[in-house]
Amino acid sequence: MKEKKALSELNNNRDIVIRSADKGGGIILQNKTDYVQEAHKILMDKVYYEPLPWNPITGDIKELELMLKQAEGNGILMKKEREFITINHPTTATFYHLPKIHKNTKNPPGRPIISGINSLTCNLSHYVDLFLQKHVTNLPSYLRDSAQLIY
Repeated sequence: MKEKKALSELNNNRDIVIRSADKGGGIILQNKTDYVQEAHKILMDKVYYEPLPWNPITGDIKELELMLKQAEGNGILMKKEREFITINHPTTATFYHLPKIHKNTKNPPGRPIISGINSLTCNLSHYVDLFLQKHVTNLPSYLRDSAQLIY
């Protein structure tokens, strides 16, 4: 019961962020200010990120819809495939980062993650993946798992 109460208190503490570590499977409790500061540092890197003055999702929805209808009309996609790929109410992908405590335990840099669950291209990614899976294993750089890399 004490453990459950302690977990509940940690979970409700708005001054900390709880994340998985980038490597090793550990759980990290980090000061929220430090976590947000690292997020800003990552997002301000102009090499990888650029602020947009508008939300492009509306235009992207229309463009994808047009391409899918054309693909169906040209016999590239079946109706059920188009319906699977289409997400009627897509969400905006979410940015977060995982602390790299293997690099620095006091002030860990973050590994950026963009979570595209239910985003506009989520189902399209699954669809393309179905076709690529059988080809990936034939690539010269394919690794089945970490153990294969070691041996």
